[in-house]
Amino acid sequence: MLISFGEPMRPRRREAEKAAVELHDRLAAMLDEAQRDYPLRPAPGTDPWWLPAHLGGTAPRPVLSTASGETAGRAS
Repeated sequence: MLISFGEPMRPRRREAEKAAVELHDRLAAMLDEAQRDYPLRPAPGTDPWWLPAHLGGTAPRPVLSTASGETAGRAS
């Protein structure tokens, strides 16, 4: 398990939308860094099911949830 802490944010109330975009970008960058730096790698010839495709794995892409709570992009 890796635990990371980013730089603190001090958003202004009037800039909530801008702060949300910045938070998303920061979290995405931190997640990518954590995934790339994770010390364990799959053994050759095994399925790297937990790694995202951009890192050579076979993990499924995240799906977006709809407002009703259903999962978009999944067959029932």
